[in-house]
This record gives sequence, structure tokens and C-alpha cells, in this order.
Amino acid sequence: GKSVTRKVTINKPKVKQQLIAFRTGSYTLDPGLNKKAYYKVLAVNYSEVRVVLYRVTIADRENFMYGLRYNQSGKRLDNPFYKSIGHIISDKVVQFKNVKDEPEELQIDLRPALLDQSNGFGHVVVYVEPTKKSCNSKFKYRTKLHSWVTCTHLAVDAFVSDVISGYILVTDLNSGLAVADAEISIYSTNLKHSTAIGKSDKHGVYDFSKSNFRFSKSSMYFSAKLKTDSVIS
Repeated sequence: GKSVTRKVTINKPKVKQQLIAFRTGSYTLDPGLNKKAYYKVLAVNYSEVRVVLYRVTIADRENFMYGLRYNQSGKRLDNPFYKSIGHIISDKVVQFKNVKDEPEELQIDLRPALLDQSNGFGHVVVYVEPTKKSCNSKFKYRTKLHSWVTCTHLAVDAFVSDVISGYILVTDLNSGLAVADAEISIYSTNLKHSTAIGKSDKHGVYDFSKSNFRFSKSSMYFSAKLKTDSVIS
């Protein structure tokens, strides 16, 4: 048994810049977290990012969906719709420690952009991108993160059988119980036109057959509103 000593060199692979959101697109925040509403981002090898918060309403939803489709189409230049959507609450640059190849989490506080900050209700669009200074590659190909976050206690579901028959059910996300007196509205596909059609009853139900409402393919969205709380489905 002759012993042999060998020198082994392990090269650590180079880690590319990464900017990742825990979730993108449209989603509803856990109602138990509404008063601690955060949007989480993970960054690797970026020194800073730009963070923009927009206070939005349901009427801004189509502009947001257009922006998602625009970005997914490969046209990764500046999206002009962000200049007109909702109201900009904050637009700032956030610094990272930027330890080489180490992931760093950023929690973005959404509460300043909520319509009802005391109860934690509202709709917020979050836009995150690296600054030109922090990009190692061409800035026009930078990663863009955009999400529509709804902070609500309401859930709305539609059950439609034909053009004149159907129901809308409004419930509480925390308890699952019915929500009475929620204002029900119907929106056109592009969300530019809305019609208030009634309120939910004590069982949380709105019955289409009791009104003059007619369901059509151009009417694709329903919303429920109770005071400052609202949701769209």
C-alpha cells in the first residue's frame, strides 16, 4: 500500500446575473398578510434595481394585461403603458450588498400603494428592473418583473348556464362564509365599460334571472365591492 497524493482543483462556475420574483402576473395575496403586504424579489450579482409601485383600480387591468402580452412577445424595450397606468406612488432605486454569486432577497412593502391602508385593501402594480448601471449585458434585454397584486378579503365566482341564467357567489377569503350586500358589476372584455347589476343577498348570492342582465361573450369579468374592498374575476 503505497500512498499517493494528488492535487485537485475545483473551479467554481461563473454565475450569471439573475432577477427573480417569487410570483409574477396577477394574483391575490393571502388575506392574513394584507397588513404586512410584501412583494419578494431575489437578485444575484446585481448592485441595484429600480422599483416602481402603482396604485391601480380595476379599470387599469387591461393596460396591465397588454403590458404582459407585450413583454412576452419578445419586444423587450420600454413598455409605454406604464406611463399612464394608475398613479405612481413611489419610483426609487434600491441598493443590494451585492456579494458575488450570492442570492439576496428584497421585500418590497406594498402598503403605501394600497387604497385602504388601515384595512390592507387595494390593488397594486409592482414593476422591478435592474438599473443600467448594474447590468453586465445590454440594457434593452434586461429582466423586467411586473405583477398585479390584489389585497382583499373577498372572493367572487360566477356560475353561468345560459344568457339569462346564472349566479354570482361572494365569499370571505378568511372564513369562507357568504358576504352579503357586496356590489356586483359586470365588465366588458377590455374592462373599459362596466355595469352595476345588483348586490349579493344574505347567502352571498346574486341571481341573474332577477334582473335584465344578459350574459354575452363580450362580458367576461365580474367584480365584487364592499366599501373599500374589491376583487375581479
